[in-house]
Amino acid sequence: MNKLPIFFNYDEEGPTDNGYEAMQDFFLSWTLRCAEDKYRNANVRVHEYAKKAVFLLLYGHNRKDSFALDKKISENFKVTRVETKRQNGGVDLIALITIDDNNLQPKKFALNIENKWYSPLKEHQLEKGKTHVESTFPDYQVVNLFITCDDCRKNYEQEKRWCRDNQYKFLTISDIADIAEMNETGNDLFDAYWFDK
Repeated sequence: MNKLPIFFNYDEEGPTDNGYEAMQDFFLSWTLRCAEDKYRNANVRVHEYAKKAVFLLLYGHNRKDSFALDKKISENFKVTRVETKRQNGGVDLIALITIDDNNLQPKKFALNIENKWYSPLKEHQLEKGKTHVESTFPDYQVVNLFITCDDCRKNYEQEKRWCRDNQYKFLTISDIADIAEMNETGNDLFDAYWFDK
């Protein structure tokens, strides 16, 4: 394909909320969809950074209070399919991702993404989201993620405890850009979100 995927993906993803988090959902969804191998020639840099973002969300982990990635992406790592759903079962964003890594059997993951901009996390919100994704997508390995715009949140220490209690990774948008070693791509939409913070 010579074009990146559409940004607003209403037909496939479903309804959205009306707040700031909706924009973060759209940008994360679009970035993840840009990782699909069929978009590798549409914008090589966008595709590579999107693929790195998928890799780190799948394989990254929390080390004390920071997010880290201890393994390197292989040259054979391919994202063969991405399907995204917003506001599904109360979950902000679900990304169903199929990968091919080193020509092994394809692996299927369900990224269960709770993202927060300004609003606080509610105490049992993570547990409900995790239960919904696990029961709705039993054929997928579930990866639970709590993604915020920054780590300057009023109740972030409590939110991190809830993440640990419910097996969620916690990270910021900046963590993704930093660990994926993103640089400007020449794509105004991608660059405005990932670098104009």
